[in-house]
Amino acid sequence: MKCPGTDTQFWGPGDIFEIRCQACGAQVEFFKDDGQRRCRECGEVYVNPKLETNCFEYCKFGKQCKEYLNIK
Repeated sequence: MKCPGTDTQFWGPGDIFEIRCQACGAQVEFFKDDGQRRCRECGEVYVNPKLETNCFEYCKFGKQCKEYLNIK
């Protein structure tokens, strides 16, 4: 079984979204479970502003997820 937070069958509207790169103005696409993304145009790195991390506290796989998503 996949983690419900990363299983796309449980995703809803807004779980894939874009932000505007502050450096160059390009669109940076995020999936709700991305820890961070790099702008394809200029390489600027952005942390996901909508990342939900509350499940890391109680899920037995929380530590592995944080490592996989490269979250400190």
